[in-house]
Amino acid sequence: MSPAERLLAARQAFTEKRVDDAAALLLEGPAEPVHQQWFLRGEIHLARGHFRRALGAFRRSQSTDQRGDNAFVLHNSINAISTILLQQGRFFLHVHDEVKVYARGRREVNAVVLATLADEVRLLKTTAKSSVHQALEAIEACARGGELLPQYADQSAALELESAGSEGLSAFAERWLDVETALYGDLLEREEPEPRPRFA
Repeated sequence: MSPAERLLAARQAFTEKRVDDAAALLLEGPAEPVHQQWFLRGEIHLARGHFRRALGAFRRSQSTDQRGDNAFVLHNSINAISTILLQQGRFFLHVHDEVKVYARGRREVNAVVLATLADEVRLLKTTAKSSVHQALEAIEACARGGELLPQYADQSAALELESAGSEGLSAFAERWLDVETALYGDLLEREEPEPRPRFA
């Protein structure tokens, strides 16, 4: 089956409410066009109530949709899902972090790494400009809590630190993204587990 045929078959399965079959087809290999594959993945996640995963898939569809085939629907879907997550007080990634976090792949983090990161924030606050203190405090709160906290949903501490123009803060932002990647992966596996569908 060609990538285009696979996408067509997955779309047909989804239309027939065979969500697991549609997901299994997409997992068999890349489908073309890529933006339509991500769009369908977003719809599948949404059908399962996996809002964070749906948001990520729709954002990836948007970033690869060069002709703007689904621009209107994607814009509205991304806004609606973001609003729902915010209203529910559930953490989700800022679009800047999402691009970087997904590029890093699955990571692991432990209590020692989190404690070290929190201690590093304390030291940075003594030398960093006050304009980045809020971002540093967000990182410290998450590191000390051992999870990504809802009040920092759709905020990018990493972007703020990278924009400060300090080499030390940029390097710290990269370390935070490693930790954020691990914490977000744990959050998704815990609250939006990815089923392992079998194609019948």
